[in-house]
Amino acid sequence: MPASVRALGEVFRNPDLGRLQLAWAGVSFATWTFVITLGVFAFDAAGAAAVGVAGLVRLLPGALASPFSGLLGDRYSRRAVLVWSAAAMAGALAGAALAVAAGAPTWLVFALAGLFTVAASPYIPAEGALMPQLARTPQELSAANVTHSAMDNLGFLGGSILAGVLLAVSSVQAVFALAALAATASCIAILLTRPDSRPRYVDEVAARGLARQATAGLRAMIADPPLRLLGTSLTLLVFVEGAADVLIVIIALDLLELGNSSVGYMNAAWGVGALIAGAALAVLINRGRLVFP
Repeated sequence: MPASVRALGEVFRNPDLGRLQLAWAGVSFATWTFVITLGVFAFDAAGAAAVGVAGLVRLLPGALASPFSGLLGDRYSRRAVLVWSAAAMAGALAGAALAVAAGAPTWLVFALAGLFTVAASPYIPAEGALMPQLARTPQELSAANVTHSAMDNLGFLGGSILAGVLLAVSSVQAVFALAALAATASCIAILLTRPDSRPRYVDEVAARGLARQATAGLRAMIADPPLRLLGTSLTLLVFVEGAADVLIVIIALDLLELGNSSVGYMNAAWGVGALIAGAALAVLINRGRLVFP
């Protein structure tokens, strides 16, 4: 824990790197607030099956777009990609809030959820590429990676709790609007960081060919056994996470017949577990062994 606190201090002594981390906290908050509330909206609209459909419609477009949107940070300024990604996320969230408020068809809200995931898909690759440019020392870069995980979990926890509270006292569209505001704040934080130039490569010809670039990472992963094992493990973990996103809503609202706010509080319990696990993981990794953690 002291090491994590020191990492936070190291990062926020660099204003640009600190703003980038705060922007990620805002994106994490907006994402999880939206995901939780979307599940509640889907259940209220058409029952348990609709929760699974909402999850599929939300994630599939982003999965299809990510091999291509991840290349944007190699072709344009990383800061510009982050600004446009955050702005597009805010627009999709605001559109969802307006659609619910206007009583629009359920499919339109689901479509905006898919658009949100497509808008979010270039964010993490561009952020990961920008962090080394903003860090002034290797220590700052290491601290930024630790802080990134902490901001992710804090955004998840804060989004879960506030979604629970607002779903108890307000409406679905109000929570969507709050998520849109958080994404807008992230966009502003990124705008305040110093601009970067478009990446330049020694061999510009090698950087051409969209399909070739998009599949280069996949080819490398398949050819390397340790990377292939890691990729398979990550796929299975995300499969479990996607199932849990759906099951939490169904268990809370259908099986236990609790109020809408309980979905947020159940996710908050998940967020507390993530913070505890993150601290334990930092201790284990600090001892130099990766297999056991």
